Parts: sequence; structure tokens; C-alpha cells
Amino acid sequence: MRQDKNVVLHYVKREILNLGLTTIDSPFGMKIRTYDIERTICDIIKARKHMDKEIFTKALQRYSKMKNKDLLKLMKYAKN
Repeated sequence: MRQDKNVVLHYVKREILNLGLTTIDSPFGMKIRTYDIERTICDIIKARKHMDKEIFTKALQRYSKMKNKDLLKLMKYAKN
């Protein structure tokens, strides 16, 4: 299998694979499986030592300013 050197693979435990999984519509009307923002924030925090500090900081700042953030869900996900 050829791996792009610009792509970093991220593995998670099977037990949390579906945690925060949701479906959204693409601009072209296709259904896309993705993770909700709380799951994404948890993944970013977990991988903070392996990512650019500016991206890490901006992600947390943007999340903190979101009006529809769900801090209870974030805390629940963080326990996993």
C-alpha cells in the first residue's frame, strides 16, 4: 500500500470508533460520514504533541467561541 507522505494516519480503539459519528450533506448533495465537533476537539487534544501549535490553538479558540458547542458532550467524550 502506497502512503502519501503528507497524510498522517490516526488510529483509535475500536470501542470509540463510532463515538461522535454523524452524517452531513456535501455541497454536491452527497452524504458524508464524519465526526461531530466535540469528537474532533477531543482527537485534537489527544494528538496535541504531534500537531502544529498554531492549528491546535486556533481549533480550541474557535470551539470556545461557538454558540452551539456542547460542553456536556465534550466532557462525556473526553472520558473515553
